[in-house]
Amino acid sequence: MQEVVSAVKYYGAQDAIAITNSEFTSNAQKLAQANGVQLWGREQLIDLVIRAKK
Repeated sequence: MQEVVSAVKYYGAQDAIAITNSEFTSNAQKLAQANGVQLWGREQLIDLVIRAKK
């Protein structure tokens, strides 16, 4: 998550999403929330794949 937050600031991005096929740690969740980074965990990834197949 530190790399995502750093990249947002370095490149001046307006939005960021971190995606995993697992779950995020509580520290990653706190850091993401403090910096406006959206988190997509396993369930969101599965939903995205299912919708893409339709």
